[in-house]
Amino acid sequence: MTAPAELIMWEGSVRTFTYREQLEATAEAGFDSLALTPAAFRAAIDGLGATGVRHLATQVGINLHLDTVTGWAPIRIPSGADDNLIARFDFSVDECLELVDSLDLRSILAVGVFDHDAIPQDTLVRGFGELCDAALVREIPVNLEFMPFWGVPDPAAAWHILDRAQKPNSGLMLDTWHFAHSGCDLDLLAQIPQDVTVNLQLADGFPASPEADLIELTLHERQLPGEGTLDLESVLNAVHGRGSVGTAGPEVFSDELDTMAAPEAGRALGTSTRRVLGIGAHDR
Repeated sequence: MTAPAELIMWEGSVRTFTYREQLEATAEAGFDSLALTPAAFRAAIDGLGATGVRHLATQVGINLHLDTVTGWAPIRIPSGADDNLIARFDFSVDECLELVDSLDLRSILAVGVFDHDAIPQDTLVRGFGELCDAALVREIPVNLEFMPFWGVPDPAAAWHILDRAQKPNSGLMLDTWHFAHSGCDLDLLAQIPQDVTVNLQLADGFPASPEADLIELTLHERQLPGEGTLDLESVLNAVHGRGSVGTAGPEVFSDELDTMAAPEAGRALGTSTRRVLGIGAHDR
């Protein structure tokens, strides 16, 4: 397929590493950028200061993106959330925009982690539109991700919000793991207008049984791209067939990957990502 505009390392793939090690893994992968959650950026700032965080990334030629903004919806965490989920998700839009400004972050990933049907659609459209407007002033995009176990469960739900909001800097984030477990709606993907950017988070794995805890599988059992049985080829062909390629990069929550050193993990993620995308070591 045509090389993506940017190759991004998503935090889930390097979640056990320090900020310095995350940058090292990203550089070893040969990627352009690293995307971290507000909590991870806060931790890095606590140790290095905002200037230090930016400086380390600049030293290795890595851009920074913001992963997981939930505050565009009035409910920022799912019911029954434990302390770990609260620490990951419970940030306001204002807090996230402060990070964008202080760290010169290049994009925002919006996710909805509220319970199914907990928020009216009009409220979601308005909240997402307001986030896009705030990002547009900063000249950065906002991409909306769907996840089958929470309030924006599938591509149709995400597209409904994007289509109604009609914001020029909005796009869709398609996580191949979530896509495989939310209906694999390739027909809908083909119907999204070509001027809407579709971005890719790449992960492989195996189909979940109906009785499986999908959240647990999501956080522990993903595989490197190309090392499972999910139909990544059809997804990539559908995205490529639209005539536009946004960003792409791995998001592989994996207990096995967690055991690797940062350089080893980075090389494994870089090699598998490029192999699945069909691009060379120097392609972007």
